[in-house]
Amino acid sequence: MPHVSLTSRTVATLQVPSGKERVIYFDTHRDAPRGFALRLTAKGARSYYLLLTIKGTKSRVWVHIGDAEALSLDDARRAATAKAGDIARDINPNEQARQRARLVRAERLRKEEEAQAPTIAELVRRYRQARLGSLSPVTAAEYERLLRVEIEPSRLGQMRPHDVVRADLRDFLSAVAKGKQTWKPAALRRQAPYTAAHLLVLWRAVVKWAQTEEVRLTTAGGEVATRPLFERIDPSRGIEEEYRLPVRARERTRHLSDAEIALFWPALDGFRLAWSCFLRLILLVGTRRGETHKARWCDIELDGDSPVWHIPAEHRKGRVKGSRGERKALDVPLPPLAVGLLRDLHRVSWMKRGAFIAQGFSLGFVGEEMKLALHEAAERATDPQQRELLEGMSDVTIHDLRRSTARGLERIGAPPHVISLALGHARTAGATATDHHYIGNARPWEVRLWLERWSDHVARLVGVTESGAVVRLLEKRA
Repeated sequence: MPHVSLTSRTVATLQVPSGKERVIYFDTHRDAPRGFALRLTAKGARSYYLLLTIKGTKSRVWVHIGDAEALSLDDARRAATAKAGDIARDINPNEQARQRARLVRAERLRKEEEAQAPTIAELVRRYRQARLGSLSPVTAAEYERLLRVEIEPSRLGQMRPHDVVRADLRDFLSAVAKGKQTWKPAALRRQAPYTAAHLLVLWRAVVKWAQTEEVRLTTAGGEVATRPLFERIDPSRGIEEEYRLPVRARERTRHLSDAEIALFWPALDGFRLAWSCFLRLILLVGTRRGETHKARWCDIELDGDSPVWHIPAEHRKGRVKGSRGERKALDVPLPPLAVGLLRDLHRVSWMKRGAFIAQGFSLGFVGEEMKLALHEAAERATDPQQRELLEGMSDVTIHDLRRSTARGLERIGAPPHVISLALGHARTAGATATDHHYIGNARPWEVRLWLERWSDHVARLVGVTESGAVVRLLEKRA
């Protein structure tokens, strides 16, 4: 290999001998470290290199210093001297360069994988689609609504799972819980804390599913990597304690006392017949608002000694057929007061297929109108005690009427298992999971007995025992 004292001019003018692909000129200048050289190629590339011997071995390595077009000769000599010093300290510059290259490659692969990761909105949609076969239609529709109305328009919905930190989730839930979406109707803004609670429950379900759901990610280099959709610890742990979210609606204990029932019933007198019948029927038999809203006249038998309302499985809460918690049909014994209400409604809507669903109202609207009716009754009340009770009912919801049925049955002495059967719960109170598979008789005669006692109790509280339909049924039963 030729040796020459390199100068800026020789670096620019040296050429590769004819017939060779490359040549290396070792620098003999006094300022050049030992092994410093200029490499030329037939294609015109000019680069500085340093030939070093690894300390304690006989192996020699070429260390690239830089391109002669971008690095001056003096700077290249100084850089080569520093590299020679690294070798003296047992530092291999080539190994350092390989380590940096591995880190750069790993970072590039990570970014490529992150770019293929779904957004939070896409992740929630994947979860809903994957669980669609086991979710009840009501739950699936609610998830779709939360995704479309709350998640997709938000900043959180556009983020990637690896970018979400606790503060992002806290800001999102806080904004929903405080009802800051001013474009929404007032009724929805008042339900905002419960919407935030439902979103938190949905978030945790999605994260738990995504932590075990694998996905293949393809890098730009054609490599395939398998990763969970969510590789981190759930950032929402304990977040509800920061601003006391009502984690589940079932934690709510609000119900109507006997004194409140006596004022609630007449407060609905100014309602449309369908609305008042809807609310009073839930109070009497404890059905859910959704299954009550879907009631059909073909499922209701008002004649005979045992009036009954057959609620089909598709109208009830629960999962689809074949899954755990499968929905089942329910027969609701109708007490005299409920029969009287339904007869009055049937006279004006017998031509309609549905008892309530075709009466021109939504559940949210009826709930707001109910609160307005209670507020107006409070303003009309002359008795201070009655006014105080009516004002205290401003927070009553439709579902609280179902809870009032359960508490009312408890007050008049109904056994716990009868209350469970009357409410149509999947498991009877006091029964184990094993017992549930063996108990097939819903004991309708016992449920009818206690619902009729509850109906009589409500009738006495509200003073409607003089109603013609109710009197006829009471006389017939006697």
